[in-house]
Amino acid sequence: MKDNILKKIKLNKPLSFFILIIWCAVVAFLFLTAPSLSKLVSEKGGIQLPDDYSSKISDILQSDNKFNSKDSYIAVFHSSNKLTDENLKNIKDTIDRLKSKENSDYIQSINDSFDTPQLKNQLNSENGKTIIALMTVNPKDSSVSTIEKTLNDELKTPGVESYVTGQSLIENDVNVAAQKGLNKTQTITVIFIFIVLILLFKSVVTPFIPLLTVGISYLGAQSVVGILADKFNFPLSNYTQIFMICIMFGIGTDYSILLLNRFKEELANGNNRLDSVKITFKTAGKTVLSSATPVFVVFASLNFIGFNLYRSAVAVAIGILFLIAALFTIFPAVMIILGKNIFWPVKGTFKAEENRLWAKLANKAFSKPIPILGAIFTILLLPILFNNFHQSFNNLNEIGDTYSAKEGFNIIADDFGIGQASPVSIYIENDDDMRKPEYVALIEKLSNNLQNSSNDIKSVLSVTRPTGVRLDEIYVNDQAGQVSQGIDKANN
Repeated sequence: MKDNILKKIKLNKPLSFFILIIWCAVVAFLFLTAPSLSKLVSEKGGIQLPDDYSSKISDILQSDNKFNSKDSYIAVFHSSNKLTDENLKNIKDTIDRLKSKENSDYIQSINDSFDTPQLKNQLNSENGKTIIALMTVNPKDSSVSTIEKTLNDELKTPGVESYVTGQSLIENDVNVAAQKGLNKTQTITVIFIFIVLILLFKSVVTPFIPLLTVGISYLGAQSVVGILADKFNFPLSNYTQIFMICIMFGIGTDYSILLLNRFKEELANGNNRLDSVKITFKTAGKTVLSSATPVFVVFASLNFIGFNLYRSAVAVAIGILFLIAALFTIFPAVMIILGKNIFWPVKGTFKAEENRLWAKLANKAFSKPIPILGAIFTILLLPILFNNFHQSFNNLNEIGDTYSAKEGFNIIADDFGIGQASPVSIYIENDDDMRKPEYVALIEKLSNNLQNSSNDIKSVLSVTRPTGVRLDEIYVNDQAGQVSQGIDKANN
């Protein structure tokens, strides 16, 4: 039972220590030299559609110098009851104070219904509970979080609730929420795995081996992802790190349990630590590789998907490479260094134990493979047949209702309609000057067609309809009538 399988074994304690030192040195170097992945995610991790989608094309046009590239924010003033005269006065005072800082602070311009009564229908809610003001903001190299805090402080108004919202603010809140979720995910994952491993192996040492192995591989992988994202525009999203943590710690712990159990079995069979390591990785090691290979291929193939949220999960493939490398180098090194002490405080001779439940299930599967496969196929098929999911993505659903930008957005959607909170914009690009009369007439025709195309369209704003109502003053007939009236008055 105890014949020496490894007469010429090359792996020994000095080499094992050397392997651990090399891993720590390489990961430390990568971690210290790589850019912050969290910072890169905040800069490049926004949800982006493929370039051929209409909303993506509009973003490209909007970033062009021919369009206004400054951010548009909405100031929201709200009360649970109808706004009183005092409330209105306080809101006006707040807006006037902000206007006095135009071009000296972040705010470049403000449109409101106090100075422009024609906008009352667009900026004052019908129920009288909410007033909004449209702000053009120049970031001036400041972070969105800084601008949001500054504007929220400036908008505070006695007697009413105030919020500032906008696409940039909502995207920033999604980033903040994702980072908070990442921190919670890390903590919960480590605690849960630690408890499970203690209960499984009844050892206070064993849980640290998988956690440290997976943790080292995760640090190395995220550093490489950060370098690739910084230098080669590797796909990132707010969920890249969460994907990596969940998958790497999930399958990493699973593979670790398989290797540790097999190592424990070999020790129980009377093999020394060197022989046990060799047998463990000749048998269970093949299972780990067979399992990890399709997982790697699946996540690597996500690189060919257009939607960057899913495409960013290709980082998991890099994580799996680091994980497998760690399991096949760090794990055997630790096994050789610690031997039976990995399972401390368990003492004495190890006994190979067979799990009766799994043995019974395995026997059933081998004795009746067709019914078992049929049952599994049915279970997997049912959710596919009866699912009623629709393809959609709404980043507002990714954050809680406590975020100020989302609160402001929801108030606008409730009191004005979703179209006011998130209007549809149509961009028209032409090599010719669009201010010519024939193009103005074309824009009005398009506006009219859109207005009449659906009952769901409340109003259309354009160069000929700045407030949603057609400007008759720009038409020749109206101008001729005004001239005629002027002549009649002059004659009289």
